[in-house]
Amino acid sequence: VGLHPAEGRRSGGVQDHPAVARQVDRLGDQRAPLRIQGLDRGRRDLDLRHARPAGVGGLFVQILLGSQPDRGRLHPQRHVLADQDDVAALGCLPPSHEPRATEYIDRPDAPEDMIRLIARLVEKGNAYVADGHVLFSVPSMPDYGRLSQRNLDDQQAGDRVAVEAHKRNPADFVLWKLSSPEEPGWDSPWGRGRPGWHIECSAMVRKLLGETIDIHGGGNDLIFPHHENEILQSESVTKKPLANYWMHNGMLQVADAKMSKSLKNFFSVRTFLPGTNRRWFASTC
Repeated sequence: VGLHPAEGRRSGGVQDHPAVARQVDRLGDQRAPLRIQGLDRGRRDLDLRHARPAGVGGLFVQILLGSQPDRGRLHPQRHVLADQDDVAALGCLPPSHEPRATEYIDRPDAPEDMIRLIARLVEKGNAYVADGHVLFSVPSMPDYGRLSQRNLDDQQAGDRVAVEAHKRNPADFVLWKLSSPEEPGWDSPWGRGRPGWHIECSAMVRKLLGETIDIHGGGNDLIFPHHENEILQSESVTKKPLANYWMHNGMLQVADAKMSKSLKNFFSVRTFLPGTNRRWFASTC
């Protein structure tokens, strides 16, 4: 791949981490950092700046913690530390940046924190307010779906919490959602609430790596809707490509089936590595 960062600028790469609250890290979740690590180690001339969200993304985990009866067993900081240990055990160097979503909701020193980014999208006509929620208007960007090669008519809503009654189009997704008194929330022009899943990445990338990054990575299950929605949010404001290259990894297979918690066919890094050649695994992952 011919990577040619602008003169005087370091190459920037971002790798998304699965935003799922769980007690055990699945081995397959570490494929993305291994792929980025291989590029970083193999092409030192890139001087790669690598941003990787801390753990599962503190924001969504904290929201879950506020509503689950077994929240005492799920602790964000404990999970972040365990995830860092797993990545290190696989031989990966630490990223240049390891941001947490909650630090970029209302951040005056950022080019645009989440609240200001959402406000700009509303101002530009790419988003609208409905009953206190803010949603991105997908039809406002006609080229939506170019990364996943999907047609707009085939799209399904990408937000984690359904707000179908508020949507102008089924593909529209949440940028800001009102919080109940029992849920975590932040003050905003639209009321006390919390950001949607996708907007956090657009805000963190712009603050840490700039308007256009060289490489964006992650699992292929994030191509749609997450990466498609990231593109919409960022490019609607900057009018520049979010990323020059996209690098997605597939899912680990166990006995011809995708490794998943629901199938109970997954291994954790801590149970898999003992007795396994780490270099062999990293080279074949």
